[in-house]
Amino acid sequence: MYFAGGCVSCTAAIETASEGSDLSALETALMLAERSQLAYFLKRTTWYKQAKERHKKLRRLSLVTKTEKLHPKHVREIRRYTRPHAAVRDTLVATYILLGEPPDQLKWREVRALLSMPGSDSIMERIKNNHLEDLDEERVQRAAALLGNFRWEEVRAVSIAAGAFYQWSKEVVENFQNSQATPADPTLKEEEPKEENVA
Repeated sequence: MYFAGGCVSCTAAIETASEGSDLSALETALMLAERSQLAYFLKRTTWYKQAKERHKKLRRLSLVTKTEKLHPKHVREIRRYTRPHAAVRDTLVATYILLGEPPDQLKWREVRALLSMPGSDSIMERIKNNHLEDLDEERVQRAAALLGNFRWEEVRAVSIAAGAFYQWSKEVVENFQNSQATPADPTLKEEEPKEENVA
């Protein structure tokens, strides 16, 4: 498919990134397409919609990859803490906020109880089955505020296990924020380009 101007490079970049499973390159290419003068037409093409679906899948895969760095031994280690360092506490509270737990009910006693949950209710399984689409801005902001109290290096220095959860939570927050950078609101009708009358 051919588009005039700079959109030729946009379409080529999107197709190349999609085929190569390059999440970062695909996000950049989609952003350029959405900011182009022909964005109105681009968003209505089949290949663009397929690229957006591919982007969703790659984003989920990215989170799964982060999950693989977590291990049950990390859960066992943190569960033993009775009076954790603030870096550990804030990281685990942020993680559970992202997993859907009520922020106001996440005292350390409740966190330890959640860490003891088995099967599909375990933190490892919940992380594996977590989807970015289930999050909302308020929840992400509260988690981000807690994560912002420490850098990853500081958390990991206190607890390698907490550092692994920090990495996952930070990735979720950043992915959500990136997905909101150019929000597509279905309630807003996009204005069609006006045709100019040439005298």
